Amino acid sequence: MAIQHVSDLFIYRWRYTLGYITVGIACIALLFVASLYIPGGLSEREATAVATTNALSLKDFSPEMVVNMPYYLIQKASFFFLGLSELSIKLPTVIFGFLSVVGLVLLLRLWFKSNVAILTAFIGLTTGPFLLAAQSGSPGILFIFWPIWILYFAAMISRRASMPFLWKMLFFIVVVLSLYTPLSAYVLVALLSAVVLHPHLRHLVKNLSMLRITVTVLIASIFILPLVYSVVIQPSLVLTLMGIPSSLDIVANLSQLITQYFDVFHPTNGIIMTPVYEVASLLLVGLGIYRIITAKYTARSYVLSAWLLLLLPILILNPQMINVTFVPFLLLTGYGIDFLIGYWYRLFPRNPYARVVGLIPIMIFITTLILSGIDRFVYGYLYNPSSSRLASNDLTLLKSELPHHKNTVITLIVSANEKAFYEAAKRYNPNWKIQYVVTDTTFLQLGTVIASHDATSRPVVPPTKIVTSAMQTDADRFYVYKNTIE
Repeated sequence: MAIQHVSDLFIYRWRYTLGYITVGIACIALLFVASLYIPGGLSEREATAVATTNALSLKDFSPEMVVNMPYYLIQKASFFFLGLSELSIKLPTVIFGFLSVVGLVLLLRLWFKSNVAILTAFIGLTTGPFLLAAQSGSPGILFIFWPIWILYFAAMISRRASMPFLWKMLFFIVVVLSLYTPLSAYVLVALLSAVVLHPHLRHLVKNLSMLRITVTVLIASIFILPLVYSVVIQPSLVLTLMGIPSSLDIVANLSQLITQYFDVFHPTNGIIMTPVYEVASLLLVGLGIYRIITAKYTARSYVLSAWLLLLLPILILNPQMINVTFVPFLLLTGYGIDFLIGYWYRLFPRNPYARVVGLIPIMIFITTLILSGIDRFVYGYLYNPSSSRLASNDLTLLKSELPHHKNTVITLIVSANEKAFYEAAKRYNPNWKIQYVVTDTTFLQLGTVIASHDATSRPVVPPTKIVTSAMQTDADRFYVYKNTIE
């Protein structure tokens, strides 16, 4: 039978389902490639996270351990089951990254129409800050993960979805766990501000079952006991969790903030590529800000406006924390896309040809934005020397070298800064047969000695082998000595 209308086409009828499937496939592919190959190896931040995870213990508990504790507990489980490797270090982040994308799609579907949700999700998935956070084996991804799911569960409660007790329970559990991550409290303050100011939200809260709220709060409070205990012992932790630094230079911070987000004429590469967001993305954000100003009566506008107002002073105090801007940036981008499409449809409410033709340049614009985001991230972190050299593949090199020294005592000499990391490697990889991790040559056993590049002390005899790397300028990563003590 001949197709009479566009709506008869299979692709048209299933366009949104196919769009969400494509987002899922792109998410898995990008997270896998970014985590293992771009730029490859481990950064100093990841090495610090490994040392922190290894030190996490009830026996030697200290108040500082509660900061980002949910992430470190999952990473510790990853080490326990998989050993310590680049994969196990990054796996918790990849999981949080994937769940963030799932939550993002669900949240965008509640806030916008499906076409806007899919396009916004693609832009978010291919944005540098997200890809960088989702491949680093450190807790930075939590700045994205918590706000997404807090807003989603709050939206489900406000819409009075089925199984209300479940949504309330999940909301309070996520809220409590998010408090272990610095700056998460500001999302809650924004929600509370919206509840106080917006009449619909006030009415909704007044009609909630206090018995159910009390039960969910009590159950969720179990998860906050370690945090409360730590804050009582060390009250200064509150400053850390609120993002208030010990020292402050407002002029320097403002300069850094402007450079990171708006200096498009002097782009830089490093741990953070600047500008953080592309010019085209900032234009969409500008349209989004205009949209929430003109639609200020909605609860979503109240929440987002309060959040932005709270974030501004926090960014001045902590300009390096770019991940906290990602979720509000993306929601504003969604508002910007919604404004563009809606404006064009309003111009031609009855002319189908004009509506379709007008969408073509919008789609080209958004597609270019998505592809340029991927291109910028890949080439910026994979091929730019100032970025690619920030990662080290020493762990992989050591893992490849150790099988050549079976049935022998292996002593690993490292620098003081590396000791905690390699002690974790020794602990979670018993098959490596490393007997000692030391910082000098005072105590060496008969067998094989492997000294790292940064070790300040090495045996005086010539090495039998030098293990090199193609990733770094200082290519001599390990020195191997056999039978150093006779």
